[in-house]
Amino acid sequence: MRDDVESEFKLRAREPLQVAGVDAALDAAGAVCSRAGSRCQVDTYLDDASGSLARAGVALRVREAEGRRSVTCKERGEVEGGLHIRRELDAPWPRQSPPGSARDLPDGLRERISQHTEDRPLQPWLTLRVRRDVRVLADAGRDVCELAIDYVRASVDEREVEFQEVELEVLSDPAFSERLAHALRARLPVEFAASDKPTHAAAMLGAKRTRG
Repeated sequence: MRDDVESEFKLRAREPLQVAGVDAALDAAGAVCSRAGSRCQVDTYLDDASGSLARAGVALRVREAEGRRSVTCKERGEVEGGLHIRRELDAPWPRQSPPGSARDLPDGLRERISQHTEDRPLQPWLTLRVRRDVRVLADAGRDVCELAIDYVRASVDEREVEFQEVELEVLSDPAFSERLAHALRARLPVEFAASDKPTHAAAMLGAKRTRG
């Protein structure tokens, strides 16, 4: 199981974004792309019937991408100036169906989730379908951040909303990533996001489980 602290700048779009427009803004900011790619992923968020995880500021999801599944727990963490810092626990999830309760989860994740849900059943409540275009950005020959252009379609029951984000995950140089985030904000119709994707989607959809 992977246990990391994730640091990323989140920029949410006010208007539709095009990949070419983001690439042009990166060029104007002097960013160097070392590699690029794209993928589609489906994130299914889980909680118990009373929303215990949401109240505790914990997000539990199963992600399916490129033929693989993983289960991830993210804590609320801290947000400062568009920078989101939070603990992330992640493990492979080889089963077709999502975990039915905390006891189905791998060690580490099990302990983190069971303190809030005990053995109560977990159920899917929110789905995010994301098309992600990725750019790994380099400076002085080293990778410093990973930029993702996300096109998100979120659904709860039969309700759906769409939105777009640009994320810059810090790999090795927080100052570089911060400068680039501000440069993109100046050149693109985006603003620093105070909330993560599931919280924003839940608010847009009027869903009960919001993490604050």
